Amino acid sequence: MHLRTLVIERDDPDEPGLRIRRYARIGVCWEPTMGNWAWMRFNLAGQALTPVVGPFPAADPAFEDALAQLGGHWEGMVPVDVIA
Repeated sequence: MHLRTLVIERDDPDEPGLRIRRYARIGVCWEPTMGNWAWMRFNLAGQALTPVVGPFPAADPAFEDALAQLGGHWEGMVPVDVIA
């Protein structure tokens, strides 16, 4: 299984000017029963939540789909809007 940490930030609706940062652990693996790559989110206990099965041709497109559905950026990578 390939693992990455997704960082999701948004404005705090209750306190203007503050940001809320959440972390999501995302795993991608080959799902042999379906014959496709799948991604899933994990909770703090390491239990898989909300599996999403492709069709994804490889692991990277599965990670891209997780990013598109959940938003945010991968930990250790600077978001594009911060660079600009």
